[in-house]
Amino acid sequence: MLLEDVVAQLKAGFAEMERRHQEEVDRLQKEHDEVIAFMHDKHENALNLLQTRHKDEIEQLTSSYNDKLSSFRYELEQKLEAEQQKCLNLQNELSDVQAAKDKAEQLNDYYDERYHEAERITKLIHKLSERMLAGVMAAFGCHTDDDGLKLLLGIAQEKHLDSAWLYMSNAINEGLASAQDREIFKEVMTFAIHAVAGVDKVAAYEIIMAEPGQGFDAGCMGRAKDSSQLGKVQEMLLPGYRYVGSGKVVHPALVLLRKS
Repeated sequence: MLLEDVVAQLKAGFAEMERRHQEEVDRLQKEHDEVIAFMHDKHENALNLLQTRHKDEIEQLTSSYNDKLSSFRYELEQKLEAEQQKCLNLQNELSDVQAAKDKAEQLNDYYDERYHEAERITKLIHKLSERMLAGVMAAFGCHTDDDGLKLLLGIAQEKHLDSAWLYMSNAINEGLASAQDREIFKEVMTFAIHAVAGVDKVAAYEIIMAEPGQGFDAGCMGRAKDSSQLGKVQEMLLPGYRYVGSGKVVHPALVLLRKS
């Protein structure tokens, strides 16, 4: 065999070995790349699974936290509303207590004033002549030996006001009342008209007065039996009264006129 043939065979053998080596390298590289890709995919899948699992856990934790926060906020709002209501109730109770206290003081002042005034009126009434005393006390639903409080209760009853005015005016017109009796009648009737309205009531009546020298007003005045038919007021013998609001006269002021 010639040297050239040997060399050619050697070259061919080396070429084949190089080819096979390259094929083995390519195969190993491919396997390497496939393993790397597989590992990468597996890592990505594991990472995605972990992230999904953590995301679910985070969402569950967040949802649980929000639920607890809402529940806590609701309970807190309920407690706050309850405390505010308690505070409002206490304020209302305090206002009621203060109103009751003011009312009690007002009533105390009112009845204290009225009681003392009733005592004064009682003393005045007992200065009436015997016949007039019995009649006036009876007109107010009382007895001659009743005290100031009972007299006040009798005078303060609206149903007695009309009978008292009629009794006094009749006594004056019939000449049964003395000058002192008539003066007492004026004070007693004035007190009675005001006493009918209690501390809580709007006055039901308005008193009608007449001053000496005043012109006669047939709308709110009435002439006494022995009065002149014309002229100006010489004396008011008994005050009258009318309804507040409508102004309707219940009884006119009883007057004595004198000619000008």
